[in-house]
Amino acid sequence: MNEKILEYFLQLVPLSEESIAILTANLEHKTLEKGEAVLKEGQICTDVYLVEKGYLRTYYNKDGIEINIHFNFEGTFATYLKSSKVGEASAFTIEAGEKSEVWILSRQKLVDLSLLYPDIMLLSRRVISRILVDTSANNSLLRIYSPAERYQYIEKNNPQLLQRVSLSHMASYLGMTRRTLTRIRGKK
Repeated sequence: MNEKILEYFLQLVPLSEESIAILTANLEHKTLEKGEAVLKEGQICTDVYLVEKGYLRTYYNKDGIEINIHFNFEGTFATYLKSSKVGEASAFTIEAGEKSEVWILSRQKLVDLSLLYPDIMLLSRRVISRILVDTSANNSLLRIYSPAERYQYIEKNNPQLLQRVSLSHMASYLGMTRRTLTRIRGKK
């Protein structure tokens, strides 16, 4: 595990040297090409993904159209909790939005380690809490604001989305057509 990934974990909870060694032994590093999926629709999600470099996008397919629902950038965790928890096939695909590096931890391994190491249990809880808070904030943005207000919110609070995500994916995420997004951007 590199220092950047260790730093992400240590921001959540202090870990003993033994727990760091155990986590390191159980993390898998993967480099993803743009468009390569870590979870495909119909699969059961068995892992938690920590983005080191690049970003992951989560989307579903409706009548042949990809609808983007979330983007996970460096230092954030991605998973599909419902699929992972109840063993239900995922309705979503999680794939690299650009060339990316992720660290993968099996959810079952995390549960097993949590039973043996109290600091890993605390880490597990904080990772899940962070995922839930992030998902809740994202859902609120998509439900409370109009598409134009969503764009203004992202422009102010998360400009990297506008800099790194394609116009088509951003329009889908905001719930508007690419043409409408272009018009909104043109008014600035």
